[in-house]
Amino acid sequence: MPKMALLLGTHALCLLSGGIFLYFRPPLGTAPAASAERQAEAPIVIRDPISAESAAMATQAIAYARGAPTGYDPVEALRLANQMAPGEGEKQVRALTEDGVLGIPPGAKSAAAYLAWFRENPEAALHLYLGTNHVRKELLAQALEQIPLQEHIALAKKFPLFYRGLSRLYELLAPRLAALDAKEAAALIQGNFSTSTPGDPIRDVVRAWPSDDFDGLADLAIAAKDPALVMLVLEDEKNGRKAYQLFRLLKSRGYLPALSEKGPYTEHGLRRRLCLHAGPEMPLDERIAERGWAWGLSKPSAVNREAALGLFALCDVHNSMNSGHDLRHAFRHGVMTAEQVLAAVETALPELTAAAAREVRLNVFRVLAWENPLAASSLLASLPEKERKPALLNYSTSDFIEGNPADFHAIVALAPGPDSPEETQARTAAWEEFSKGAYRKSADDYIEWVRHLPHGPNRDAARATLVQRIKHSPHLYLVEEFQKP
Repeated sequence: MPKMALLLGTHALCLLSGGIFLYFRPPLGTAPAASAERQAEAPIVIRDPISAESAAMATQAIAYARGAPTGYDPVEALRLANQMAPGEGEKQVRALTEDGVLGIPPGAKSAAAYLAWFRENPEAALHLYLGTNHVRKELLAQALEQIPLQEHIALAKKFPLFYRGLSRLYELLAPRLAALDAKEAAALIQGNFSTSTPGDPIRDVVRAWPSDDFDGLADLAIAAKDPALVMLVLEDEKNGRKAYQLFRLLKSRGYLPALSEKGPYTEHGLRRRLCLHAGPEMPLDERIAERGWAWGLSKPSAVNREAALGLFALCDVHNSMNSGHDLRHAFRHGVMTAEQVLAAVETALPELTAAAAREVRLNVFRVLAWENPLAASSLLASLPEKERKPALLNYSTSDFIEGNPADFHAIVALAPGPDSPEETQARTAAWEEFSKGAYRKSADDYIEWVRHLPHGPNRDAARATLVQRIKHSPHLYLVEEFQKP
């Protein structure tokens, strides 16, 4: 049964995986063939009929792969573990997992076997977890509760930091430390971790700190006289809600100046980064005020406000599309249109959308354009021509310079000529930036690709920037060819 679940799970994951992507593709007019193919790509559908039993096993296998909890009764598991004879837990776990090849199956009986083994030999049982990463977080937490806190810390430190799954072991220290007196917890941290060492696991500990006990974390930082203990949370770009909650607490208690005195942290830099990454959890007016404070302004001007909104839109839109439902995947497979993705983002960011609808729209476009430039360009149709063309050229410069040539051309081709002097400058700048990476990656292929560009302002800009690129290279002999119209 476990073998079948694993096979079905890996088969399902293979079906969902991507194919080989060719970097250099010649454009066909202004719409590269690959872009048209992606636009017509259909959602993946598995058409072969499968039995209900097979479907259930596949669902369970995918749940394993995604780390989804399959559930067990911790009280019943502990009762069964207490009834096991010495050595029985390890024996059962090795049999159930084929000596660590498979993950521990769901259910109280298998959980009990792991608990019994962990109690007898924590290091050996943990080796199995670090090898498969298939022990559920709740089961590992229950196993660790069986040993003293100091032994938990010592056990974690026995393993190299690069071990897969080790971060979860440190994350589970957070609630245990939070239950201690601040001075006691500070002593344990100072004796076992270093906030000044890059990559130290203390980062995993403090970022997993219970959000309903930020008072305790603040007290811990003061007791340890180490601002990095809270700075690691405040600078966590993946969790704006927790960062904002902690920031408000520190600000209300007057801790920010004291915590900013030591090390590389400054109150100025901290507040600048926080208001950028706090996301919609932080009221927009407060974010703008904090950004203005970071700029040294008592009251941000209209220009400063517009600049701040642009930064917030850039950050919030990306975060919104990277959390929860995978909007990019839905767009890529034709499940959602660009307009539907925009509507979903606007719903998630109502305050920002009300204040900066244009910036939100442009940033949704820049994310979706990576998937399908032509389909994403519909988001710009409502913009006036004088805004649409500069938006395409400027976004090409900033976002698509590391893409493949055909996709880059698809974007800039959406801004047709003739160009004004300002637009010529923007188009040339976009090609200048793009040619750096493309020429460095594969000079001969890029040169051949430019040769076949269709006539127009993009061909002119591509050839002119290529000439500047090859003047001081082994391709110097080609300068005369590319200087010709």
